[in-house]
Amino acid sequence: MVFLASLILFILLFNIICNIFCNFISPYKDVRLVNLFFLLGIFLSFFFSLSCIFLILFSKKIFFFELVIGVWFSSGNLLVEWNFLFDILTCVMLFVISIISSMVHLYSIDYMFGDKQQGRFMSLLSFFTLCMFFLISAGNFVVLLLGWEGVGICSFLLINFWSTRLQANKAALKAVLINKIGDCFFIMGVCFVYFYYNTVNIHIFLSELLVTKNINITIFNNVVFNLLEIITFCFLIAVFSKSAQIFLHVWLPDAMEGPTPVSALIHAATMVTAGIILVLRLHLLFILAIKMSFLLLVFGSVTCLLPSIIALMQLDLKKIIAYSTCSQLGYMLAIAGLHYFSASLYHLAMHAFFKALLFLSAGSIIHALGNEQDIRRMGNLKHLLPISYISVVIGSFALIGYPFLSGFYSKDLLLELTFYDSFLNWKSLYLYYWLVFSVILTAFYSIKLIYLVFFGKSFNYNLRFLNNVKESSLILLLPLLLLSFFSIFAGLYFYYFFFFFFIKFFFFFFFFIFFFFLFFFL
Repeated sequence: MVFLASLILFILLFNIICNIFCNFISPYKDVRLVNLFFLLGIFLSFFFSLSCIFLILFSKKIFFFELVIGVWFSSGNLLVEWNFLFDILTCVMLFVISIISSMVHLYSIDYMFGDKQQGRFMSLLSFFTLCMFFLISAGNFVVLLLGWEGVGICSFLLINFWSTRLQANKAALKAVLINKIGDCFFIMGVCFVYFYYNTVNIHIFLSELLVTKNINITIFNNVVFNLLEIITFCFLIAVFSKSAQIFLHVWLPDAMEGPTPVSALIHAATMVTAGIILVLRLHLLFILAIKMSFLLLVFGSVTCLLPSIIALMQLDLKKIIAYSTCSQLGYMLAIAGLHYFSASLYHLAMHAFFKALLFLSAGSIIHALGNEQDIRRMGNLKHLLPISYISVVIGSFALIGYPFLSGFYSKDLLLELTFYDSFLNWKSLYLYYWLVFSVILTAFYSIKLIYLVFFGKSFNYNLRFLNNVKESSLILLLPLLLLSFFSIFAGLYFYYFFFFFFIKFFFFFFFFIFFFFLFFFL
């Protein structure tokens, strides 16, 4: 187990550093070979993370383990090590992020081909993936902070990639300023943890919570506060800013000013999921802090509804999908507020597949139409862009929760758990109605998007341009096909993986068949 974890980290670091180095210093204009080398490394990491999942599941004694590489720095009583935590949360997110990152990277090879700064773009994507791996596998708060700040820096650089555009500059500044609000509270929470618990190790901190959960401190002119509530509140503000919850969500729709692969990576598997991962990693903290869990429930339920209403009025193709991301993040935090953390992780994994599919499909459409994003100027594209049409339909129907697609299993489970909890807690009944209303609104704006883009009768381009509209190259379409596969079939198998462990064999058999056909056809 330790050998596999070390192998994952070594392959990730080696391949991503080589990718960054080669992209920056390569004298050749075509850097596809370097990027294919990175894809091989990320695929090996995906395979070994899957192996770690099975070892943890089939082992009756190992539920998690920590890999300590060495000492980072020490100062007085503070000792910070390079320690990485491998449990079900880490391995599942390794699995999801490696798939999404490899698909986005493969997509970007053709999407950004011809751009003078393609090497810098690929290097930033690689560094983005590396920071996210640090965040999900961190064993202490300092390494977690390294990944947390790393994804923020990468998002700023990637949103502002086309720095000559004024709107891109404004969007990047808005993103970094709003995220700095959460970063300040995150650092305050880590300082409270160290000063009162004398540790920055996550597992040691969570184990001491059960013994010392009623510590009171006096601040602000002799006002007494519960330490647990203060720490939870600091981490909660960090979660709200990073995961774009209501009032702090305004940076996320404007992040569409970056290239489309950036939008797919931010919305599906990296930036906005960091807050959800922090809640899942510190789940015991939110279980003990009841008042803060209720705050999580309230903000999550409001966020799942209001962005859905805003999305109904949007006419920008990418902004409609962006507001749907805000709504789905509200689902995840609301169900985590009810302490159903496995269901929140399940929806997070499923959402990553069909949201990446939607963004990459939108990028294919925009690429074919000459960077046009207004859905009023689209229409009747079903026969001109058939693969993009199928991909958008699969992604949108999975987002709606159409039966037997991946979104159906995760969203239906959230509604069932909320309705079941309403018999025990009357507050959950209101959440259930909000979630149902949000599901209805999601269906409205998703069907509106499909109709205006692919079935609308008015196409406002001239005939000469219409004759030149065609599907993109195979490299651009291959990620759409693979993500469509996961958006259709992953929901059922992950459902049994998360909640019915007696079907482990079928889960293993499914991925064995998938890898066999993948190697056979490629």
